[in-house]
Amino acid sequence: MAALPGGCLFGSLLSSCTGDRLGRRDSLALGCVIFIVGSCIMAAAQNREMLIAARVINGIGVGV
Repeated sequence: MAALPGGCLFGSLLSSCTGDRLGRRDSLALGCVIFIVGSCIMAAAQNREMLIAARVINGIGVGV
């Protein structure tokens, strides 16, 4: 469960850079794409490590 908030931390740090370069709307779209990729990886998870990595990716998407 701590993987998602950890990813949110990195995503929120990343969002300041993407917000300045891309703007609010495109930054939000990037966060959605990252979340979709993480969800696809989570759905295809074969083991615990892959599931944790997908939750970190989802957290980055949520943080952005």
